[in-house]
Amino acid sequence: MSPERLNVAVFGAGPAGLSSAMEIANAGHNVEVITPETSRLPHSVYTTDRFVSPESVQTFFRPESTRKLPIIRIITSNGTDFKIHLGPNNARYFMVDYPSTLDRVQKELSERRDIHFSPAPMEVLNSVQIEDHKSGVTVLLDGQKNHFDLVVDATGVGGKVDETINPNHEENFLAEYVYGGTFRGNFQDDEIILIFGPAGGTSWANPSIEGNGFVDVVFSAWGPKRNFSEFLREARTRLDQLVGFLSGKPGIEIQSIVPEYVYSGLIRSQPTRVPSTQNVYAVGEAAGMAKPTSGDSIRRAIIAGRLLAESVKKEESPRQFHHRWRKTWKSDNFYLAGALARLSYQKRGKIGGTMDQTGIMLRESNTEDADKFVSQFEEYITDGKLNLGLLARLLSSKMFVLGLTATAIKQLELKFREPVLPKTLPLPEI
Repeated sequence: MSPERLNVAVFGAGPAGLSSAMEIANAGHNVEVITPETSRLPHSVYTTDRFVSPESVQTFFRPESTRKLPIIRIITSNGTDFKIHLGPNNARYFMVDYPSTLDRVQKELSERRDIHFSPAPMEVLNSVQIEDHKSGVTVLLDGQKNHFDLVVDATGVGGKVDETINPNHEENFLAEYVYGGTFRGNFQDDEIILIFGPAGGTSWANPSIEGNGFVDVVFSAWGPKRNFSEFLREARTRLDQLVGFLSGKPGIEIQSIVPEYVYSGLIRSQPTRVPSTQNVYAVGEAAGMAKPTSGDSIRRAIIAGRLLAESVKKEESPRQFHHRWRKTWKSDNFYLAGALARLSYQKRGKIGGTMDQTGIMLRESNTEDADKFVSQFEEYITDGKLNLGLLARLLSSKMFVLGLTATAIKQLELKFREPVLPKTLPLPEI
């Protein structure tokens, strides 16, 4: 690989693909972004701008396409219901108008001379042929053969480009299934609501970026990729149950149980194996670089572009880039262990543990102690900071200790063998 001006192909125009194209072009290289000709359902997603570069914030999170959420509300099927007021200046979580943001970023990048967009039908992208060799990558797409110095796979959870040439690419992996809808309704407060238990997994609800009078309600669950179709067969029924559960809560008004539209997808929750390619890099969900349920998928995708540009500058191989990424997110293997350990709790519908314990502590605390606890919990929720005071409180929860122990045992097990995924989707009976 030459440190001179390179010709780079990026497959995919989601946050990871667009961030990679921008960062690689900023490093002085030519980029061709090969995008699928597919329509996107309009819906909003929540994310955070923690630790994202100022340029990326300006590019992806414009004020006109975001909506800050100054309140985080926790509701569980076991009766917990409390709020954390962050205030507008500390509201690090916010809604993003996802499709319009991607369309705007793509339009802005297409005006640059060093970035070119080439749309292609999905069936053409799925039949792409890649030859990876020491001098670069040959791409055969729709009968046209092109040579690139590097290729970036940002095609999403399927990883279509990488899986055609990477022997280490897994066909099945642990994923978070997502199914949601936009409903007519309103929240009394401008809040994101995290819901644990009633639909068998982690769920959330928030004011839709579509505007006043609409709310988004999303249900998620964990399982192997191959069981996604099984999840979809019951997903609408579970979403209806979740909407019914929320409709009985104060401050929540859902005017119709029939959604304006629904959307679904899955997010890879298992780190990929070390790649064996020479000049083909995988980023975003194609490389397992997401962290579902926490709003980290978009943020991590954006950061991946910056890290990839750094690897290209240092002439690092895909294997070295993989190590760079994993070094940045050292806790991902423990996170995977926790997700696997959590499957049994998901099956029983008993996954509110830590949040339930938090609610009990707040109800039993005096005002001064409760304020301190909320402050500690706020830092944990918004910045991932787990201080000793909060840890000591959490360790007083039997459910938390049991979950932590199960995760530690699973983490030890994963050091010696590949994770064993369930053959069926572990969800409670409807």
